[in-house]
Amino acid sequence: MELAEFRQEKIKGRGELFAKVISTLKEEQPIAIHQFGSGTNGYRDELSDMDMWFTFDDLRVNDVITRRDEIFSKIGKILIKSEPPQNAPLGGKYSLVIFDTDHGLYHVDFYLSKHSQTNIRPDAIFLHGTDEIPRGEWIMDKDAKTNETLEETMNQTITMAFILIKAIIRGGWNDTHANYLRALYQDVQRIAGKRPESLPDTSDFTFLNSLLDNLITDSDEKQKIALAKIKDYANKVKNLYLLPNDKK
Repeated sequence: MELAEFRQEKIKGRGELFAKVISTLKEEQPIAIHQFGSGTNGYRDELSDMDMWFTFDDLRVNDVITRRDEIFSKIGKILIKSEPPQNAPLGGKYSLVIFDTDHGLYHVDFYLSKHSQTNIRPDAIFLHGTDEIPRGEWIMDKDAKTNETLEETMNQTITMAFILIKAIIRGGWNDTHANYLRALYQDVQRIAGKRPESLPDTSDFTFLNSLLDNLITDSDEKQKIALAKIKDYANKVKNLYLLPNDKK
């Protein structure tokens, strides 16, 4: 596959996934659906993710949160999911989901929000329902305690490793993100009661592949599948986007 074909395939797949996200969540009768991030202006590039905000009636939001995995599975095959609580709307839920589709892997951020605790970002675009929700600073659960289980910390590390792929290709913030991944990896090893293996002092594909390999030992079967698929995807992106001398 050539780069131009890959780009077209990624854009096509993202469009199909977006339509499925909207149609599936509409079935849950949200008060409103909004999108923010680069998707409000046509996306930065074919590697961009989707940032979606769903506002629900206060009496309905908990039911949606309880059934969120069932709902997400209607959209597509969930490869892996991470839910750092400090990223959640107050009284709601945040889920970072990587979907495994016929067009490749895609990252979608889901914000499931309680109506009475919702402000919509000024730059968000309205997609469905009512656009009468106040605009302003997000009301987030900033004081939420991180769930430091091995499963959730591993999930967070794996999903953040996926995000590093586009950071490497774009440049400019891959160093910062790689350092964040080093800290997450240390947390994984600490919770597992192990001493962290050394990682390359870089922020490129060499570092990413080393990290993915090091995570295998303490991962469960589902996480191992995600690690393998993300590594294959990373190597495909590397070979398509980088010149031979840059493929580290």
